Amino acid sequence: MSTAPRHEPSTPGLRPVFLHAGWRSGGTWLWSRFRTLPRTLCYYEPLHEALAGLTPEAIDALHAAAWQSGHPALRRPYFDEFRPLLDETAGGVSGFHGDFAVRHFFAATDDEIANLADYLVFLLDHAARRGLQPVLKFCRTLGRIGWMQRHFPQALHVAVLRNPIEQFASARRQFLHSGNTYFLAMPLYLLAVHLHHPRVAAALRHLEVAPPPMPPDTGVHEGLAICDAAIRRSGALKAYQTFLAFWTLTAASVPEAIDLSIDIDLIKLSPDYRGQCEADLARLTGLPIELSDVKAGVDHGLLDRAGLSRSELWACHRAAEAVLTELGGPTWADRPTLARAGAMLSYASVLAMDGAITLHARSFAQVADWESLCAQAASLADSARRAERAEQQLAQREQQLACIEQQRVSIEQQLAAVHASGSWAVTTPLRWLRAHLP
Repeated sequence: MSTAPRHEPSTPGLRPVFLHAGWRSGGTWLWSRFRTLPRTLCYYEPLHEALAGLTPEAIDALHAAAWQSGHPALRRPYFDEFRPLLDETAGGVSGFHGDFAVRHFFAATDDEIANLADYLVFLLDHAARRGLQPVLKFCRTLGRIGWMQRHFPQALHVAVLRNPIEQFASARRQFLHSGNTYFLAMPLYLLAVHLHHPRVAAALRHLEVAPPPMPPDTGVHEGLAICDAAIRRSGALKAYQTFLAFWTLTAASVPEAIDLSIDIDLIKLSPDYRGQCEADLARLTGLPIELSDVKAGVDHGLLDRAGLSRSELWACHRAAEAVLTELGGPTWADRPTLARAGAMLSYASVLAMDGAITLHARSFAQVADWESLCAQAASLADSARRAERAEQQLAQREQQLACIEQQRVSIEQQLAAVHASGSWAVTTPLRWLRAHLP
């Protein structure tokens, strides 16, 4: 087994950039900021299953305005950079295999997947021959960043993270408005394909998720069709449990040695954090990245769009924290990657509190140092826990009141039955005498 890196940059100073993001996480927006720069060559979704049959006509048809993407306006189609790499004889992108999209998604760091590594080297070399800095934006690598780092140690590896409830609400909006289940079906399919992976099994158990069975040798498109049908049959709660199982696994899979993690939520809320990300990216890539066009603001009505109640959301997040405990042990909060996942779960819980997110958005905008930011995060988590306890106490009191009301109704029904009985009528004179005689 080889331990040497598979690729070294052929053009000194042009460090490849690997953006590892989830679906509906803001990764396309971040990638678009690199694409505006003149000396970059930016590949969109190099592991997308559609690349197996990509044609010039398909490239032209796949652009941000062709669907309700929510993506920034792009001057060129998503896959435009792949045009010179199309295989005119076999079709699709040269060197690409359809199983790159899902197979080995949770690959161990030392797994050998030679054809995948060779394909990525091919993309990097194509950019280097043109004297351009390659930027690869993935939505299918969050579970295998460690593998990517081992085989491409010269690249800058950036994890792009967003809290799960907003990601889920964005994916569910696609389903409700356009009938597009892809962003819910693909996570389910990835769980189903890796059903027996120990980490996957832990998440499925705690979140009570049972992926549909996959017949042997099921292809990506057939598997997605099976998961599409499962999503359409499930309600919002079951869909979120499934999505959260996948989100927790991928957030917990980010290596501690990642070059940079970017929290899309904080980029929206804190100008100071946004400025720090710009400085970090410029220092690590040598590129002047401008992030000021981010869609800032507070997402109101989030739970309605997600189709969840507060109690359902918080119960799901408790289960996700149980996954983190099983993966990292009782001291998981001391490990930066797992602690970050837990903090994002706490933030997502706070989003369910009426008016609270507006208040915290204002305070985040005033953050001047990281110690203050950590204090804000701790306050958010504490507020979420207090609100959850209050919600539970209120639910208990409502149950007690409901029991009392049931008892009252039962007693009134019994009294009515007695008053309507013949014995009650017969004994009426006796009761009168007892009430009036000394």
